[in-house]
Amino acid sequence: MSGILAGKVWVSALDARLKPLAAALAEIASDDGGDIYPSIAYMAWLTGRSERAVQENLALLREAGVLVIIEEAHHHKTTEYLLVESALPDRPSWQESRGDKLTPLPDSGVTRVFGRGEESAPLPETGVQNSTNRGADSSNQGCSSRQSGVKQAAPKPLVVTVSKEPLEEPLEENLSLKEISLRKNYAESQKRVAR
Repeated sequence: MSGILAGKVWVSALDARLKPLAAALAEIASDDGGDIYPSIAYMAWLTGRSERAVQENLALLREAGVLVIIEEAHHHKTTEYLLVESALPDRPSWQESRGDKLTPLPDSGVTRVFGRGEESAPLPETGVQNSTNRGADSSNQGCSSRQSGVKQAAPKPLVVTVSKEPLEEPLEENLSLKEISLRKNYAESQKRVAR
């Protein structure tokens, strides 16, 4: 099975109606594109198309040179195909199709990638902006170290000590019913394992 070859089918410029069948054939194929001999009925089931549609699409793939017959079908044997990777039509990459291009930044010699025709924002004349007035300071503005109105985010974690002896009663009196039930279920499962 060649997922790599199937991926190459999906990113090719092959007709969109032919891609599902070609990708399914590529998935069945060995890494070199050979050893493809599925039945028409199986390919129809796999792609969700009718058998007639599969036959028509196989013919179109053969006409395009993407699919080559290695051995014709005969007495209880299906046709064997070879998927020719080099015959897949080329298509620009995803980045190229989006219009990404390298745009040089002014006076820097560094390049930056911009997409879909966007332009770079003007750079400040002075370089780095002064950041001394940002964040909290000792005044009443910004964050406070007081915790008024703050609630605990999570309950205390449950620490369970596992021993070889099953617990008959909880170790602490303030365990919840769920915790007690979990411990009893654990003890019962340990008894079953020991048998």
